[in-house]
Amino acid sequence: MNAVTIDVRTKIILLFFTNILLLLHISDGYECLLMIGLGLLFFLEGDRKRALYYVISFLALIILEDYLLSPEYVTSYIALFLIGGRRFLPCFMIGGSILKGSVHEFIVAMRTWHMPEGLLIAIAVMMRFLPTIKEHYRMIYDSLKIRGIFTSRWMIIRHPLMFFEYILVPLLMNATRIAQDLTIASMTKGVASQKRKTSYMTYRFGLVDYAAYGFMVIFVLALITGVTL
Repeated sequence: MNAVTIDVRTKIILLFFTNILLLLHISDGYECLLMIGLGLLFFLEGDRKRALYYVISFLALIILEDYLLSPEYVTSYIALFLIGGRRFLPCFMIGGSILKGSVHEFIVAMRTWHMPEGLLIAIAVMMRFLPTIKEHYRMIYDSLKIRGIFTSRWMIIRHPLMFFEYILVPLLMNATRIAQDLTIASMTKGVASQKRKTSYMTYRFGLVDYAAYGFMVIFVLALITGVTL
């Protein structure tokens, strides 16, 4: 099955929509419907592993909360983890998909919303900064393993402070340089130029984007009319 493309603007609107819904404390049935709908969208986009992971994790938290834990044994901390974790999962799924996407697509899409260029530079650097930090972490960890340091996870558990020292010190030393390099790269590509921007690619809403907006409209109408799930 060929993957479809979800516009980054649709993902941002979905992120705000999901945050607002979860702040309103919707019922468990509506939460399940929301999560399954989001999972289906990202499954169609081709991010099947992420969609299945989040949907299964969400259903597992629902089962743990409602069936496997007796009320008299549920402490406030466990309840906070189950309910809070469950409510954050949809936001994590959408946010992870946005960060995983193309920075170029994000910048072009945000220009259609007339976002200030200074803010665009900051967001573009941030979106490239996190994956770069992750890559540097892997390089540092691999270099430690080559030198015979922390060759297993058990050694990390035994010496956590030493592990953080060996990992965080090089990362912090490189963080400023990485941010500066990414800023220079963005400036070199003309992000800060005041002239009218052009792009060799055009991003438009597709059928799946309109389906997502239709899903949000139906969801809101069901809430307003008092449909219970």
